[in-house]
Amino acid sequence: KPCDPNLTELSLMLADSFKKDGFYAVAEGDGSLRILNFTFEFSNDAIIARRTENLKCIINSNLEFSDIRPLIMQFMFENVKVAADSVIADMLKSFGIKGNLKSYDYLTEAVHMTLSDPRLKGSFTKTIYPLIGEHFGTSANAVERSIRYAIDTAYRDREDWFDRPSPSELIWLITNEIKRKYSALLESSGIGENE
Repeated sequence: KPCDPNLTELSLMLADSFKKDGFYAVAEGDGSLRILNFTFEFSNDAIIARRTENLKCIINSNLEFSDIRPLIMQFMFENVKVAADSVIADMLKSFGIKGNLKSYDYLTEAVHMTLSDPRLKGSFTKTIYPLIGEHFGTSANAVERSIRYAIDTAYRDREDWFDRPSPSELIWLITNEIKRKYSALLESSGIGENE
């Protein structure tokens, strides 16, 4: 169906605005807007925002341009964790670490901790593992042992790894991939600003 020219203009203006802040943003010919892996579809009475098919947010579009941009940013900020969880899940699966292992949850928590405070980079044994242990009701040693076991098991099952990563190397590998994919959004949200 033909798109309202005003909606196309709105999506173009928003795309330009987000590009200036370092986001990957594309205005589509149908009047929708893509920013990173989010899609915003505009109609005369609503804006439908989604990251995946089962995650939607409807925003009343009877707003001024200056009101719409902050609402889009808020929607994306609220979904940073969802986006990070998707990258974590994909990477752990690609390394052969199964979602039914305790270490999977420990690694996910560790990545979120290092994303939110990069100063923790050298504090795995003294800070991160104890905090994860406290959160899951176990000891720091059990957390580290579980993560090492998962990595060792995955390493034995794979022939394409040259070097087995340490737990901290795996956590930083995943953290850096999330930062690479979502740098503009993470910076805008203030996540990881202690770097």
